[in-house]
Amino acid sequence: MAYINKRKAVKKKKQRTRLFVSFLILCALLVILFFVVMRMDFLQVDRITIEGNEFVTTEDLSQQTERELEGTHMLFVPKKNTLFLPKREIIANLQNSFTEIESASIDRKGLGHIVLGITERVETNVFCQGEICLSFDSEGLLFKEALRKEGEIYFTSREEHAVGDIYLNKDVHLELAILIDSVQKKGLDIVRVSQYSDFTIVLVTKQGTRVLVPLIDSYDDIYSTFVKLLNTEEFTLSKEERDFRSPYAYINMQFGNKIFSCVRGEECENNYR
Repeated sequence: MAYINKRKAVKKKKQRTRLFVSFLILCALLVILFFVVMRMDFLQVDRITIEGNEFVTTEDLSQQTERELEGTHMLFVPKKNTLFLPKREIIANLQNSFTEIESASIDRKGLGHIVLGITERVETNVFCQGEICLSFDSEGLLFKEALRKEGEIYFTSREEHAVGDIYLNKDVHLELAILIDSVQKKGLDIVRVSQYSDFTIVLVTKQGTRVLVPLIDSYDDIYSTFVKLLNTEEFTLSKEERDFRSPYAYINMQFGNKIFSCVRGEECENNYR
């Protein structure tokens, strides 16, 4: 009796071994089948449609996307397989490659066809260093080369900046835009804004008069002082020239919201009202 039970035990062990081996073979076959199917042409991206771009060319975007789709996942699954597209990676690399891109999306449109939707940054002002001009958006990001139009208000800096740099943060840029617009409506023609120092912004008028204001978060008090300045006799406006009738080169409102005035090249200390 014991001999029969031992034979049954050996037989069951062999059956379990065969089942386990069969299971491993089945798993291997399924994995092989999976990878074979994942490499089939009908699942690979063969068409890329670009929408929403203006500054960045469709050709450049297509070529960059195709480069991002080169290679494989897990050593076997192609990146261009529409079921395993590395969307986040592609979008992140596109934004790093093209600073004009604010956001992007990738959608499948049937097997083998993807649509790349591009939202580009909007130019709010122009930043110039000598003959080189760059566009920057409402966030203060310099994002592309720009052609400055004559008469357009533009920004400059004492420091060197390149595409991809932040020139002014969003809050400062918004407040400055409001200040400049308000001053323009009062009749003064501002043609350029310069970064005089880390703490001072200069509004340059049509005739070259420089108005120094502090680099701060709100310009409400500065604007009130500006209105007072415009109403003083020596700083009345020439309506035709949209500029000050004044020999002064600087009007500095940085210290305690007081009006400083000085002849070009002279110090303004203690010369205020």
